[in-house]
Amino acid sequence: MLRVDDAPAKDWGVYQVEKKTDRLLVQIGNRFLLIEVHDHQIFEVDPATVQHKSPELLWNPADHPTRPLATSDWSNDDAGAAFRLKAKLDSENLVLDLQLPHPPNVGDLPVRSTAPARRRY
Repeated sequence: MLRVDDAPAKDWGVYQVEKKTDRLLVQIGNRFLLIEVHDHQIFEVDPATVQHKSPELLWNPADHPTRPLATSDWSNDDAGAAFRLKAKLDSENLVLDLQLPHPPNVGDLPVRSTAPARRRY
């Protein structure tokens, strides 16, 4: 779920830069924002540097401005079944509120044999 100023975003997507959620690329319409969660920084990414190759995006994570956007009111925490990040883009007076579900822990799933099950009649 992505909300911008308490309203749901209509056209958006989130892409993990790495296996962890430390760096995220958020697409809102034609706009791309690189969010560095631990450093509390958001960078504007030039949409011309991002290629859509379904189902993923191709781009260079180092290809962003050297200065992040001015932000404040950062919070990121674990909200039970989801990771939540909230930040205000100061120059635009916009509040981003992003909630991402945690991926399932595959280790908790029951182990199933690949052998066919025996049936009793």
